[in-house]
Parts: sequence; C-alpha cells; structure tokens
Amino acid sequence: MTAAAMSLSSIQWSGSLGAATALDDVVRAAAATGWRHVGIDLHSFRQYEAAGGSASSLSELLDELSLTCTDLIVLGIDRDRDRVLAQATELSGLAASLGAKVCAVAFLPGVDALDPEESSAVELMRAVSEVFSVSGVRLALEFLLYSPLRLVDQARSLAAMIGLDRVGVLVDSWHVSMTGQADQVATLAGDEIAWVQLSDAVPLGAHDDVVEASRYRRLIPGDGSLDLRGFVEAVRGTGYDGMVSPEVLSSELRTRPVIEAAARLYDATRRLRAPGEGTTETVVTRTR
Repeated sequence: MTAAAMSLSSIQWSGSLGAATALDDVVRAAAATGWRHVGIDLHSFRQYEAAGGSASSLSELLDELSLTCTDLIVLGIDRDRDRVLAQATELSGLAASLGAKVCAVAFLPGVDALDPEESSAVELMRAVSEVFSVSGVRLALEFLLYSPLRLVDQARSLAAMIGLDRVGVLVDSWHVSMTGQADQVATLAGDEIAWVQLSDAVPLGAHDDVVEASRYRRLIPGDGSLDLRGFVEAVRGTGYDGMVSPEVLSSELRTRPVIEAAARLYDATRRLRAPGEGTTETVVTRTR
C-alpha cells in the first residue's frame, strides 16, 4: 500500500480547534511533502472564503499543486433539522466543486443531541443522504466516545438502513481504542467502511476530559501506545482498501511549522500503510 491511498486533512489545522494556519498554506505544505490527496474541513474553507477565496479558486490551487480533494469534514447531526440540511447543502455544493466523494458525519453531543436509534434520526440521515447524492458523495458515519452514536454496531445498523451505497462507517483508531471496539471493527465487511482515520494516544486517566483529549491531545502514529499495527491489520482483514487519513488533533502539532507537521504525518501514515517497505521514508520537498 502506497501514498496513493493516503489523504491529509486540513482539520488538523482548523480554526475550529484554535489553529491559525491558512487553508492554502496547508494544501501547499501537503503538496511539498509528498501527499497527493487532501481532505478539507468546512471551518477552514469558510475562513478561506472570508479571506477572499472561493471553491473555484481552491479547486484551481489543488489542480496547480497536482492534488485531489478526497473528502470533507464534518456534518454534525442533531435535532436542529434546518441547520443540518442547510449545512448538508453547503457541503454537497463544495464537494461538487472540489470533486470530493466522501463527507464525514457525526452525531453531536449536547442539549440538542439526537438519539441515532430514534425514527427521526433515520429519517434525517435519509434526507441528508439525498442531498449528498446529487454530488455523488458517500457519507462516512463516525462513532465517537462522547457522542450519542458511540458503537460500531449503531453506525453499521444506521448505514444499512440508509443504504451502503450512500452511507458507510468511519473507523477512527482513537475512538476504536478508547471504546474498546477493535473486535467489532474486525467483523465489518470492507464495503461497510467508508473511511479510516489514524492517530495515536496514551491511555486516558480516570478523570481525563475525553472531549479535550480527543481534540487537543492526540499523537502522531507511533508516538503513543495504541496498537495501531493491530488496528490496521484488522481493517485490512475486512477487505477495505480505500483511503486512510491521519487525524492527529493536537495542540502540540499545531505549534510546529505546517510543512514539518505534514512531513511527519506523511512518514508515520505511510509506515503503517506499507509495513513491508521498511521504516525509513524519504520526504521530497518541492519548490513551486
């Protein structure tokens, strides 16, 4: 497995998490460090628009850098149906402009949280999938430690009810490990998985804030103690051979120069994707 199956997401430098790195700087760093594919988070794109950019100019920049956009992050699902559908329409339009074929979806915690097993949740997900079908986008439904949808089987069941051509499961090594669901992931079929995300961590303490740990204290693959090799082999055993994206949401990572961070993520992700190629990677920096 090679770099062709890896995508670098801008979410790791998103202003929604306190970062101040411009989206165009992220995609330029991706191209300069060997990445061929990128994912775009909605918050970063909105900031790019506010600074004078557009979907068209971002598409042109990606073409200039020989990058393809693989995915968008993230549509949050809750009881505010109007907001959810408006955001779905916004993301579907962006996907059409950039050529993305996957969009991550997550059930939000909080006072407006929607139980994914309610009939209204199924109906809303079906409506959302209709919006994205216009752009040929498949939804990647993520189960989260702190979400109303926190189990592999919940995500799998909801995806099946909507249809696997429209919705698959997003499998994130952090949430899989923190919820102890590696065995459940291994029962998935490859076509049930829509996307895979990688990050590392150290075990959570009894009094850790799980949301804070998830959004600000993840580690680059290989820098923590999660069994990432076992995770990758379990996913490979399902028959999945699609994209893998590092999602290292880390305050420490965001303090580094973006080109340095992108290079480290490339190296760490490739090692896990291509274990037979050895542990030394050469990152080629191109001047444009």
